[in-house]
Amino acid sequence: VQLILGGVGSVEEDLKNLSINLSEKTQQLSALNRKKGGNLAMAPLEEVLTKEVIEGSGAKFLDTDYLRTVVVVINKAAEPDFLESYESIGNDIAGYGGPDWVSHGGCGEADGNFGAEIDRQRETGSPVVPGSAIRVLAEGEHVLYTVVILKGQYEAGHIEGDEFKQGNFVDFFDNFKASAREKRFIVREFEYDPSAKTVSTQDQVEDLEAQVQQQKGSMVRWCKTHFGEAFSAWVHVKVIRAFVESVLRYGLPPNFVLAVLKLNPNKEKLVMQALDRVMQVDAAAFMGDGADEEGAEEYHPYVRLEINQS
Repeated sequence: VQLILGGVGSVEEDLKNLSINLSEKTQQLSALNRKKGGNLAMAPLEEVLTKEVIEGSGAKFLDTDYLRTVVVVINKAAEPDFLESYESIGNDIAGYGGPDWVSHGGCGEADGNFGAEIDRQRETGSPVVPGSAIRVLAEGEHVLYTVVILKGQYEAGHIEGDEFKQGNFVDFFDNFKASAREKRFIVREFEYDPSAKTVSTQDQVEDLEAQVQQQKGSMVRWCKTHFGEAFSAWVHVKVIRAFVESVLRYGLPPNFVLAVLKLNPNKEKLVMQALDRVMQVDAAAFMGDGADEEGAEEYHPYVRLEINQS
């Protein structure tokens, strides 16, 4: 039995790996099909924001030490609200606070009004560069804009001994994205490279479809090859079980006949009744004096195991 289970186990493991690979490819194909049929909020920006579209709109994609251009997708109905309020998105993100020379002493005094003790968030504002919104594209129910924002800021540094320790850099993008989402504006990540060659979603879909069909064909061929091996192992286990249960029922030495019956649909009950008559043995004799009537009705004077081929 262990040898049979070991052989079948390796077949099962191979089938599991084939199924996982096919499932992954199928899921990737479904995701690409959703993207292909999606709107500006879902479609691949590499295909939407082509060089011609960007140059035609006059948009500039900045990526400097201090500024970056982000892509914002909004519903057409919300476009007036966006144009009116985009400069105030994330009013609590950028810290513009510096030394407070008004309420404190003069410049240079050791009053804790310098270095790491300065509260940069004492005065805050939006990282958006005023007047930077550019309408790039409108498609369906959505409009795509580009907006320039401050890339981030450094926290105040400090002196340790004779060495200056620079403060940590705080990136504004994630906070700006979250603040825009609160106003139902979708900020999408996109890095523009005019020299990059992108593969269209349709080409990716066609390539994945070919891979899925190839894997399906390979899996069908594999199943046809290994089905006989698995079915043979299953039948062997059934035979071993029939032998064990027959010994347990009739005792030693073994003196019984093993037969295989192929039944027509819906004929099982009639065949079982015929076998009971042929055996000409009262089930109660096998069940013993303590057998109840219900148990006797379900009992048969032979060992029966089913092999379901459906």
